[in-house]
Amino acid sequence: MNLFKDQSGRFKPDFNIGGTTDNPKVQLDTDPAKKRAEDLAKQKLDEQKKKLEDQLKPELLTRLRSSSRIELLASHTAALPGSLLTYL
Repeated sequence: MNLFKDQSGRFKPDFNIGGTTDNPKVQLDTDPAKKRAEDLAKQKLDEQKKKLEDQLKPELLTRLRSSSRIELLASHTAALPGSLLTYL
């Protein structure tokens, strides 16, 4: 029902009016409501996407930093003789 309300909360359905004066035709126009539903869904998805990104960024950054340190350490220790690796 909110899809048929204006910004002030008043019920405001869209109609297509046609026909003749002797035989008028009135039909509910759902296209504007469909557009509002699509816009609302997109907005909600964008909000959820941002929320998930904000939750996952710190963990991903921590993992990336950690894996970079491990790779860096591995590349430096590969050139060391085996006897020195026991001290690391």
